Amino acid sequence: PVREATLVLERDGLLVFDERGGCRVRSLDDRDFEEIYEIRLLLECEVFRLAAIRRTDAQITLLERNIAQMERAKSIAKVSLLDIEFHELMLQAADNSRLTRLWEIMRGQIQLFTASLQRQANDLTADVRETSVEGHRECLSIIISRDSERAADTARLHLETWRKWMLTNKCEGLR
Repeated sequence: PVREATLVLERDGLLVFDERGGCRVRSLDDRDFEEIYEIRLLLECEVFRLAAIRRTDAQITLLERNIAQMERAKSIAKVSLLDIEFHELMLQAADNSRLTRLWEIMRGQIQLFTASLQRQANDLTADVRETSVEGHRECLSIIISRDSERAADTARLHLETWRKWMLTNKCEGLR
């Protein structure tokens, strides 16, 4: 089971094997960041657009609860987990099985990317939780309004905020 699990993690791009057969968690470099960002941009703009159209009141309640939990989070690790959960709740609201499958393929790398970036940002500014809460509140308000085109634009702006932060702070890849 352990061997199978490590092979799955390697396939998902999260583990790297060396020439001796040892493995380690993959470090993300600037190129990895750009590629993950590009995939997220394509995927999440459509997710947010569809979520604005298809969301239910029950899903809005779950998204609001997620934001409230993030607001009370005591650690950056918890903020990162709740951040991923927020985007997965949006995916559920979009109600598109093929978009969900694409997310599942990228989930591990997106989670590693998010946790690494937020950890670096928190080390420099210590306001990651507040920034994430504010960004997610804005995204949710557009989803509630059912304005699908504005929702796609909001997803783009939400993701670009993190990209600009990384470029501005000249992060040396993500660890």
